[in-house]
Amino acid sequence: MREFLKQTITQVFAQIGVCALICGATIGILISSGLLLLVADEGRSRGFLVPLLVALGVTIYIYIMNKKSCHRGGSFTTKNKMLSMMLFMLISGLISLLFTIYLFIPWWIPDYRGELLLP
Repeated sequence: MREFLKQTITQVFAQIGVCALICGATIGILISSGLLLLVADEGRSRGFLVPLLVALGVTIYIYIMNKKSCHRGGSFTTKNKMLSMMLFMLISGLISLLFTIYLFIPWWIPDYRGELLLP
């Protein structure tokens, strides 16, 4: 249990760092492509929030079951390591997407209607 708590805390801090970098890059891409208005509207309407949360929950469940089966079997194969790595990247991507669309953009630009952000 102590090891699990240590890994969880480490992953949370790593995720915060990754989110900070990805949010900045995502905002730059969205501004330059004009998609920021669509993402800001989605952040206000929250239409895809529940499906994204379900996808995140399913991905976390598969990740945990894969780890349990590897520990129960006693060996990590290359296939299991690759699956774990891909699932972790998917979890990180989904958390970053959820954070950017539903928390960061509505907080940063709450009433964005397509105008310029900088004077």
